[in-house]
Amino acid sequence: MINAGKLLADLKRLRRGLDADLRATHATGAQRAAVQAEWREAFDLARTRDTFEAFLDGAFDQAVVHWVSNRFQFRPPFRVQ
Repeated sequence: MINAGKLLADLKRLRRGLDADLRATHATGAQRAAVQAEWREAFDLARTRDTFEAFLDGAFDQAVVHWVSNRFQFRPPFRVQ
């Protein structure tokens, strides 16, 4: 049986590590420029009013959550205590 408290703590730690890796990778260069181009298009079309930094934070959050979710998607179901 899965210990829900330990699972949550482990996932939070994993999320922090993944977030730090993404930020380091996307600090400069082509990856950041691609996200900035996506933000500029959304901003110009009034699909967002977020600053680029807020938009980038949201992109990091989504990427990390998707990565963690996909890691569990193909595992057998488990019971949480």
